[in-house]
Amino acid sequence: MSVNKDERPPTKLSVAIVDADAHRGAPLRVRGDVAAEGEACGHVVVALALRDARAGREVSLGTLATDGSGKYEGALVVPQTAPLGDYDVVARTLGDARCGPGGTR
Repeated sequence: MSVNKDERPPTKLSVAIVDADAHRGAPLRVRGDVAAEGEACGHVVVALALRDARAGREVSLGTLATDGSGKYEGALVVPQTAPLGDYDVVARTLGDARCGPGGTR
């Protein structure tokens, strides 16, 4: 059995919350960087979610794209259906031809 090994370097993401509080039905502003082996991953899609580690669930916020220098920034609306609770914002990418998949913890 042959297993294809991903030769792309793993991608590292950062995520920062611009707003102090998140509210259902309101935009949550976030920003961050995406890089692999110290080089920016430009024009990749970043999926963002709210993660409640205690309950083991995630609430999808949506996606943003990086600019040419690997930076992303935008406002995503917290769904009205999101249960109340304490969440961490997590970011993931599948990468591109040069940058491999990666995510925040």
